[in-house]
Amino acid sequence: MLTGLLVAVVVLALACALNLALVLRLARIVRERPAAPTPGASLPEIGAALPAFTARTDGGRAVSSEDLATGTALVAFLSATCGPCHESLPQLRETALALRETGAHAVAVVSAPVAAGADDMVRALGDGCETIMAEGYSDARFAPFGVSAYPTFLLYEQGRLVAATHMLGDLRLPVPA
Repeated sequence: MLTGLLVAVVVLALACALNLALVLRLARIVRERPAAPTPGASLPEIGAALPAFTARTDGGRAVSSEDLATGTALVAFLSATCGPCHESLPQLRETALALRETGAHAVAVVSAPVAAGADDMVRALGDGCETIMAEGYSDARFAPFGVSAYPTFLLYEQGRLVAATHMLGDLRLPVPA
C-alpha cells in the first residue's frame, strides 16, 4: 500500500512539473509577441490632409510630404517589436511593388526603441518600399499622422487620406493598367 501511494505521489509530482513547464513556455511566447492593435484603436480621420514632414530614407534619399501629395501614396507605420508588423512585411512588399507600377508611392516608417530588429524589416521590404527609420516611438516628425497602434496603413490620394486600417488586406488599392 505504501509503495502504491509513493508511486502516485511521484506521478502527480511529474505531472505538476510538466504542467509548470508548459505554462512557463506559453507565458514566454505570449510575452514575446505583442498583441495586434486593439479593436477600435483610433485611426486618423478620413479626409485629413497629408501632414507635412521631411525625412531621409534608409537609402539616403530625401522624402517629404510634397513628394507624396500628388497621386497615390501608401504610408505604413511599423514597429520593429511588433509581431503582426513582421507578418505583414511580405504583403507590404508585394503591394508596394504593385503600387510602383501605377506610379504611386509607398513609404514605410519603422519605429524601434533601438536599431534591433529594424534592420530585418528593411531587408524584408527590399526595394519595394522607401523605408524611413523613426527616432523611437515618439518621433515628432510623424506625430501629426495620429498613429496610435502598429501596424497602421494610411492611403492618400492627392494629399487627402482616403483609407486607414491596421490590416493591409483591408485597403482597396489602385490596380496597374
